[in-house]
Amino acid sequence: MSQLELVGISKHYGGLAALSDINISVKKGELVCIIGPNGAGKTTLFKVLTGLVHQSAGSILFDGKSIGQLTTSKRVASGIAIAFQAPAYFKEESILWHVKTACYLNFRGGIMGSFLGLKISRESEAQHMEKANKILRAVGLTEVGDVDAKNLSQGHLRELGIAMALATEPRLLLLDEPGGGLNAQEKSRIVRLIRGIRDRGTTILFVEHDMAMVMGSCERIVVLNYGKTIADGIPAEILNNKCVIDAYLGDKDSVARIERP
Repeated sequence: MSQLELVGISKHYGGLAALSDINISVKKGELVCIIGPNGAGKTTLFKVLTGLVHQSAGSILFDGKSIGQLTTSKRVASGIAIAFQAPAYFKEESILWHVKTACYLNFRGGIMGSFLGLKISRESEAQHMEKANKILRAVGLTEVGDVDAKNLSQGHLRELGIAMALATEPRLLLLDEPGGGLNAQEKSRIVRLIRGIRDRGTTILFVEHDMAMVMGSCERIVVLNYGKTIADGIPAEILNNKCVIDAYLGDKDSVARIERP
Protein backbone atom coordinates (compact mmCIF):
# COMPACT_ATOMS: atom_id res chain seq x y z
CA MET A 1 0.00 0.00 0.00
CA SER A 2 1.26 3.47 -0.89
CA GLN A 3 1.99 5.93 1.89
CA LEU A 4 1.62 8.93 -0.44
CA GLU A 5 -0.57 9.05 -3.54
CA LEU A 6 -1.00 11.87 -5.99
CA VAL A 7 -3.98 11.11 -8.19
CA GLY A 8 -4.73 13.19 -11.26
CA ILE A 9 -3.05 16.33 -9.89
CA SER A 10 -3.45 19.39 -12.11
CA LYS A 11 -2.73 23.03 -11.39
CA HIS A 12 -3.85 25.89 -13.58
CA TYR A 13 -2.91 29.56 -13.39
CA GLY A 14 -5.54 31.21 -15.55
CA GLY A 15 -5.25 29.51 -18.91
CA LEU A 16 -1.80 28.08 -18.17
CA ALA A 17 -1.54 24.43 -17.09
CA ALA A 18 1.48 24.18 -14.78
CA LEU A 19 0.64 20.56 -13.94
CA SER A 20 -1.50 18.14 -15.94
CA ASP A 21 -2.85 14.86 -14.55
CA ILE A 22 0.16 13.95 -12.37
CA ASN A 23 0.00 10.48 -10.83
CA ILE A 24 2.73 9.52 -8.35
CA SER A 25 2.68 6.76 -5.75
CA VAL A 26 5.30 6.49 -3.00
CA LYS A 27 5.51 3.44 -0.76
CA LYS A 28 6.51 3.53 2.89
CA GLY A 29 10.30 3.61 3.22
CA GLU A 30 10.97 4.62 -0.39
CA LEU A 31 13.47 7.29 -1.41
CA VAL A 32 12.10 9.01 -4.50
CA CYS A 33 13.34 12.06 -6.41
CA ILE A 34 11.51 14.34 -8.84
CA ILE A 35 13.60 15.85 -11.62
CA GLY A 36 13.06 17.75 -14.83
CA PRO A 37 14.18 20.80 -16.84
CA ASN A 38 13.40 24.38 -15.83
CA GLY A 39 9.69 25.02 -16.24
CA ALA A 40 8.83 21.33 -15.96
CA GLY A 41 6.51 21.90 -12.99
CA LYS A 42 8.78 20.71 -10.16
CA THR A 43 8.37 23.85 -8.05
CA THR A 44 4.61 23.91 -8.56
CA LEU A 45 4.34 20.24 -7.60
CA PHE A 46 6.38 20.83 -4.44
CA LYS A 47 4.11 23.75 -3.50
CA VAL A 48 1.07 21.55 -4.03
CA LEU A 49 2.60 18.77 -1.93
CA THR A 50 3.40 21.13 0.92
CA GLY A 51 0.09 22.98 0.84
CA LEU A 52 1.55 26.34 -0.20
CA VAL A 53 -0.90 26.21 -3.11
CA HIS A 54 -3.83 23.90 -3.71
CA GLN A 55 -4.33 21.79 -6.79
CA SER A 56 -6.97 22.71 -9.37
CA ALA A 57 -7.94 19.07 -9.78
CA GLY A 58 -7.03 15.68 -8.36
CA SER A 59 -6.38 14.40 -4.85
CA ILE A 60 -3.49 13.83 -2.44
CA LEU A 61 -3.68 10.89 -0.05
CA PHE A 62 -1.36 10.35 2.90
CA ASP A 63 -1.77 7.05 4.74
CA GLY A 64 -5.09 6.69 2.97
CA LYS A 65 -6.46 10.06 4.13
CA SER A 66 -7.13 13.02 1.87
CA ILE A 67 -4.86 15.98 2.67
CA GLY A 68 -5.18 17.99 -0.52
CA GLN A 69 -7.05 20.85 1.13
CA LEU A 70 -5.09 20.94 4.39
CA THR A 71 -2.85 23.87 5.30
CA THR A 72 0.91 23.38 5.52
CA SER A 73 0.83 23.32 9.33
CA LYS A 74 -1.90 20.67 9.38
CA ARG A 75 0.08 18.53 6.95
CA VAL A 76 3.06 18.76 9.30
CA ALA A 77 0.81 17.76 12.20
CA SER A 78 -0.36 14.73 10.21
CA GLY A 79 3.22 13.40 9.93
CA ILE A 80 4.73 15.20 6.94
CA ALA A 81 7.89 17.26 7.49
CA ILE A 82 9.16 19.86 5.04
CA ALA A 83 12.70 21.14 4.65
CA PHE A 84 12.77 24.09 2.28
CA GLN A 85 15.89 25.09 0.37
CA ALA A 86 16.02 28.47 2.14
CA PRO A 87 14.08 28.31 5.42
CA ALA A 88 13.99 31.22 7.86
CA TYR A 89 16.44 31.20 10.77
CA PHE A 90 17.05 33.31 13.85
CA LYS A 91 20.58 34.48 13.13
CA GLU A 92 21.50 35.09 16.77
CA GLU A 93 20.35 31.65 18.00
CA SER A 94 22.28 28.38 18.04
CA ILE A 95 21.70 25.17 16.15
CA LEU A 96 20.63 23.45 19.36
CA TRP A 97 18.14 26.24 20.11
CA HIS A 98 16.56 25.90 16.66
CA VAL A 99 16.13 22.12 16.90
CA LYS A 100 14.83 22.25 20.47
CA THR A 101 12.34 24.95 19.47
CA ALA A 102 11.16 22.81 16.56
CA CYS A 103 10.36 20.08 19.11
CA TYR A 104 7.64 22.33 20.54
CA LEU A 105 5.42 21.41 17.60
CA ASN A 106 4.74 18.20 19.55
CA PHE A 107 4.79 19.89 22.97
CA ARG A 108 1.86 18.93 25.22
CA GLY A 109 2.52 21.66 27.75
CA GLY A 110 2.82 24.48 25.22
CA ILE A 111 5.41 27.23 25.05
CA MET A 112 3.44 29.41 27.50
CA GLY A 113 3.39 26.53 29.97
CA SER A 114 7.17 26.41 29.80
CA PHE A 115 7.37 30.09 30.73
CA LEU A 116 4.99 29.55 33.66
CA GLY A 117 7.08 26.65 34.97
CA LEU A 118 4.34 24.03 34.91
CA LYS A 119 5.50 20.55 35.93
CA ILE A 120 4.46 18.98 32.62
CA SER A 121 6.35 21.75 30.82
CA ARG A 122 9.52 21.29 32.87
CA GLU A 123 9.46 17.58 32.12
CA SER A 124 8.85 18.23 28.43
CA GLU A 125 11.65 20.81 28.37
CA ALA A 126 14.12 18.18 29.56
CA GLN A 127 12.74 15.67 27.06
CA HIS A 128 13.04 18.16 24.23
CA MET A 129 16.64 18.94 25.13
CA GLU A 130 17.46 15.23 25.08
CA LYS A 131 15.58 14.78 21.81
CA ALA A 132 17.30 17.78 20.21
CA ASN A 133 20.75 16.48 21.15
CA LYS A 134 19.84 13.06 19.76
CA ILE A 135 18.81 14.63 16.45
CA LEU A 136 22.03 16.64 16.28
CA ARG A 137 24.02 13.42 16.72
CA ALA A 138 22.01 11.70 14.00
CA VAL A 139 22.49 14.61 11.59
CA GLY A 140 26.15 15.10 12.47
CA LEU A 141 25.86 18.59 13.95
CA THR A 142 26.82 17.94 17.56
CA GLU A 143 30.19 19.68 17.25
CA VAL A 144 28.55 22.90 16.05
CA GLY A 145 25.47 22.71 18.24
CA ASP A 146 26.38 25.90 20.09
CA VAL A 147 27.18 27.90 16.96
CA ASP A 148 24.77 30.72 16.03
CA ALA A 149 22.97 30.38 12.71
CA LYS A 150 24.64 33.53 11.34
CA ASN A 151 28.04 31.80 11.54
CA LEU A 152 27.06 28.57 9.78
CA SER A 153 28.16 27.43 6.33
CA GLN A 154 25.51 26.79 3.68
CA GLY A 155 25.99 23.06 4.18
CA HIS A 156 25.38 23.25 7.92
CA LEU A 157 22.36 25.50 7.38
CA ARG A 158 20.87 22.92 5.02
CA GLU A 159 21.53 20.17 7.57
CA LEU A 160 19.95 22.33 10.27
CA GLY A 161 16.80 22.69 8.17
CA ILE A 162 16.59 18.92 7.87
CA ALA A 163 17.26 18.50 11.61
CA MET A 164 14.40 20.90 12.42
CA ALA A 165 12.10 18.91 10.13
CA LEU A 166 13.08 15.68 11.89
CA ALA A 167 12.13 17.24 15.23
CA THR A 168 8.48 16.84 14.23
CA GLU A 169 8.96 13.04 14.05
CA PRO A 170 7.74 12.70 10.45
CA ARG A 171 6.74 9.57 8.60
CA LEU A 172 7.30 11.40 5.30
CA LEU A 173 10.04 13.98 4.67
CA LEU A 174 9.76 16.41 1.75
CA LEU A 175 12.97 18.12 0.63
CA ASP A 176 13.23 21.11 -1.71
CA GLU A 177 16.49 20.90 -3.70
CA PRO A 178 18.67 19.85 -0.75
CA GLY A 179 21.82 20.21 -2.85
CA GLY A 180 21.09 23.71 -4.15
CA GLY A 181 24.04 26.11 -3.73
CA LEU A 182 26.29 23.57 -1.98
CA ASN A 183 29.82 22.51 -2.89
CA ALA A 184 30.75 18.90 -3.72
CA GLN A 185 31.77 18.01 -0.16
CA GLU A 186 28.58 19.46 1.30
CA LYS A 187 26.48 17.61 -1.25
CA SER A 188 28.14 14.33 -0.31
CA ARG A 189 27.25 14.97 3.35
CA ILE A 190 23.64 15.64 2.41
CA VAL A 191 23.47 12.43 0.36
CA ARG A 192 24.75 10.40 3.31
CA LEU A 193 22.30 12.18 5.60
CA ILE A 194 19.34 11.48 3.31
CA ARG A 195 20.28 7.81 3.01
CA GLY A 196 20.64 7.53 6.79
CA ILE A 197 17.22 9.07 7.43
CA ARG A 198 15.60 6.66 4.99
CA ASP A 199 17.47 3.72 6.52
CA ARG A 200 15.95 4.63 9.89
CA GLY A 201 12.47 4.23 8.41
CA THR A 202 11.39 7.65 7.11
CA THR A 203 9.95 7.90 3.61
CA ILE A 204 11.62 10.64 1.55
CA LEU A 205 10.45 12.51 -1.54
CA PHE A 206 12.56 15.36 -2.86
CA VAL A 207 13.00 17.70 -5.78
CA GLU A 208 16.54 18.10 -7.11
CA HIS A 209 18.38 19.21 -10.26
CA ASP A 210 21.86 17.85 -9.46
CA MET A 211 21.93 14.48 -11.20
CA ALA A 212 24.99 13.26 -9.30
CA MET A 213 23.07 13.70 -6.04
CA VAL A 214 20.01 12.08 -7.52
CA MET A 215 21.91 9.05 -8.80
CA GLY A 216 23.82 8.76 -5.53
CA SER A 217 20.77 8.64 -3.31
CA CYS A 218 17.52 7.68 -5.00
CA GLU A 219 15.98 4.30 -5.60
CA ARG A 220 13.35 5.71 -7.93
CA ILE A 221 13.12 8.82 -10.08
CA VAL A 222 10.08 10.61 -11.45
CA VAL A 223 10.71 12.92 -14.41
CA LEU A 224 8.50 15.88 -15.29
CA ASN A 225 8.42 17.92 -18.48
CA TYR A 226 5.93 20.65 -19.37
CA GLY A 227 3.85 19.77 -16.32
CA LYS A 228 3.49 16.10 -17.21
CA THR A 229 5.16 12.87 -16.09
CA ILE A 230 7.35 11.50 -18.86
CA ALA A 231 9.13 8.75 -16.94
CA ASP A 232 9.04 6.90 -13.61
CA GLY A 233 11.57 4.21 -12.80
CA ILE A 234 14.82 3.12 -11.21
CA PRO A 235 17.95 5.21 -11.97
CA ALA A 236 19.28 2.84 -14.65
CA GLU A 237 15.99 3.01 -16.53
CA ILE A 238 15.88 6.80 -16.34
CA LEU A 239 19.44 7.19 -17.64
CA ASN A 240 18.56 5.07 -20.66
CA ASN A 241 15.17 6.63 -21.36
CA LYS A 242 15.29 8.46 -24.69
CA CYS A 243 12.53 10.89 -23.70
CA VAL A 244 14.43 11.85 -20.56
CA ILE A 245 17.73 12.21 -22.44
CA ASP A 246 16.12 14.45 -25.06
CA ALA A 247 14.16 16.56 -22.56
CA TYR A 248 16.67 16.92 -19.75
CA LEU A 249 19.95 15.02 -19.76
CA GLY A 250 21.19 16.33 -23.10
CA ASP A 251 22.87 13.39 -24.80
CA LYS A 252 24.48 10.03 -24.04
CA ASP A 253 27.88 11.66 -23.48
CA SER A 254 26.33 13.86 -20.79
CA VAL A 255 24.72 10.81 -19.20
CA ALA A 256 28.06 9.00 -19.16
CA ARG A 257 29.65 11.89 -17.24
CA ILE A 258 27.16 11.72 -14.37
CA GLU A 259 28.99 10.53 -11.27
CA ARG A 260 27.66 9.52 -7.90
CA PRO A 261 28.90 11.63 -4.98
